[in-house]
Amino acid sequence: MSRESELVKIIKRLESMTLDQNSEFQERHFDMFGVNVLTVLYDQPSHTFAVYGGRDDSRRFAFDNLDALAIDIYETLADFKAVF
Repeated sequence: MSRESELVKIIKRLESMTLDQNSEFQERHFDMFGVNVLTVLYDQPSHTFAVYGGRDDSRRFAFDNLDALAIDIYETLADFKAVF
């Protein structure tokens, strides 16, 4: 039985945001140890992601590339795990 890597799990969550047609905007929280580390918003009309949170809570970035966003989320969660 194979385990999915954390990066693959993140990519699948992001892909599901792009496929969900229930709302123009999708929101997902990426938590670790019960703490919200990042919040990702997906804007369906513009096909862009916005990331809020991180160690500097005022951090806000926009992404139009799902893979680059997934790597950023993965690195942010790894950094948080290392200092927790």
